[in-house]
Amino acid sequence: MRAFLVAFTLCLASPALAQADRPLPPVAATAMTPELFLGARKTEQRGGKGTLTIVPAKHAAFSRALHIRTDVHVVGSWGVETRMTLAAPMKAGQAGLVRFWARCTETADETGVGLIRLAIARTDGDRAKSLELEAGANAGWQQFSFPFVAGGELPLGNAEVIFMTGNRAQTIEIGGVEVLTFADGVSADALPKTEFTYEGREAGAAWRKDAEARILALRRAALTVSVVGSDGRPVPDATVQVRMKRHAFQFGSSVAMKMITGTDADSERYRAKILELYNAVSTENETKWPGWEGDWDWVTGRDKTLEGLRWLKRNDLYVRGHVLVWPGWKNLPAGIKGLRDTPQQDTIPGRVTAHIADITATTAGLIDEWDVLNEPYLNNDLMKLFGRGIMADWFKEARRVLPHAPLYLNEAAGHDYVNRPVFVQSAIETVKELRAAGADVDGVGIQSHMSNLPSPPARILKTFDLYAKLGVKIRATEFDMDTADEKLQADFTRDYLIVLYSHPNVVGYQSWGFWAKQHWRPRGAFFREDWSERPALAEYRKLVFGKWWTNTEGMTGARGTYATPAFQGRYEIAVAKGGKRVVRTVDIPLGLTAAGVMVVLP
Repeated sequence: MRAFLVAFTLCLASPALAQADRPLPPVAATAMTPELFLGARKTEQRGGKGTLTIVPAKHAAFSRALHIRTDVHVVGSWGVETRMTLAAPMKAGQAGLVRFWARCTETADETGVGLIRLAIARTDGDRAKSLELEAGANAGWQQFSFPFVAGGELPLGNAEVIFMTGNRAQTIEIGGVEVLTFADGVSADALPKTEFTYEGREAGAAWRKDAEARILALRRAALTVSVVGSDGRPVPDATVQVRMKRHAFQFGSSVAMKMITGTDADSERYRAKILELYNAVSTENETKWPGWEGDWDWVTGRDKTLEGLRWLKRNDLYVRGHVLVWPGWKNLPAGIKGLRDTPQQDTIPGRVTAHIADITATTAGLIDEWDVLNEPYLNNDLMKLFGRGIMADWFKEARRVLPHAPLYLNEAAGHDYVNRPVFVQSAIETVKELRAAGADVDGVGIQSHMSNLPSPPARILKTFDLYAKLGVKIRATEFDMDTADEKLQADFTRDYLIVLYSHPNVVGYQSWGFWAKQHWRPRGAFFREDWSERPALAEYRKLVFGKWWTNTEGMTGARGTYATPAFQGRYEIAVAKGGKRVVRTVDIPLGLTAAGVMVVLP
């Protein structure tokens, strides 16, 4: 079990909840009240480290709240939990409702959201749960209402409501807790229910209409196929087929080299899905410095990593390297951490540039572009020790070895200038600082880790406009959406793809994994563990291989030409007439809005 000690930032500021407006039926019993919640609570810390206190609350619905700060957390919400015994029994099948208010004042998570896991469970036997779900809290007090049905008898004294907050370093406040039960015949579906959503999700949203119009203008070219005979004269009435083979815009995912080089059935399917869905990929952990040095036994070694990279290039995939320097102590290899506070500490800067030279030279021709610097706002220990000018040295060394490769700064939580302003401002100022020091910064990577409280698409577009003023390329580099609400996940995945594809400075989308068994947050993967598909994948396919995919055919006119709008990408163009057929492969790069192809039909 690994524990983490991390830095905090403020939680998201804007609400993203919808409360189903349903009248409350008559209450049969009150199984938990706000004061009982505060007075009868039991707390437990299992691997996590938290501080739980009762604090005053300026709120119309309650005057005191439970303040829970989790400093060290484990990978699991159970690390810090608060439990209260219900004051009324429930029969199997009886409907109940949990209502509470919550807010998150600070979090270390990249999503900017505080996470609360809620359960109604028996205290004996196998601790059977009648309710288990997660709620995302932001900076303002918000009420949550979650109906449930007792899965079995919940005897008096043998059932409890549980709030678990140990799954991330965060500060949560909870107040106004109620658990209500209802008479026989009342359906849980008739009770108020909190639904997570986001502004701009609705059909016909203005931002989406504007974005779709931009896509047609930005991402398509007017393609003209001119067919001539061997004598140079136009050939009318020839059949022209235009078949898209891949996008110029990069749609990709991070990938695990152990799956690329594996021989089992899952590895074979994993490789097949890469080729089916993507034209670009990124390394995940293997080219992070500790992975490259062999510190992590859970990633492939250097030889297997190179073998995997060669497979990717054989299959014509654009490859991003992640990452040359992640400058927090916790993300550096053991050999560097061991020099801290020793007489050899001053050798660290030289060792960093030597590492950059080694890995970029070793992977030259296999990796097309690099994240040079990762998360400088939160991970800045080397800058604190040796000065911020050291960052420019890293970019300069990468450029020395790779004179033509795009070089990126990759930042966490940089997608929302309202809710995560410090990350956005840090990225912008760091790019300016690096360029002033003579370093090449070609692009900004926006990690794009989301929760069930995603940012409004219109606001993300405005955030991208701020980066665009720098003249940099923009990428979503680590997109995922960690939520149990698969409809919400599908809708936002669709809208985020539209956001990205519609912005002129954005050159690519990348998810942080696509299969649940090989994903840091399994619910965020397109494929579940059994390879069944989540609805978000269907939305991805509808856009990438449907709405934004060009397959068409027609006949040349009297002047021997056939014209069609075509999304930028690679095409196979087949021309036929009178038993003769010629096939050509043509690339329409990003940014090109008019393209002409001459085909000679002998």
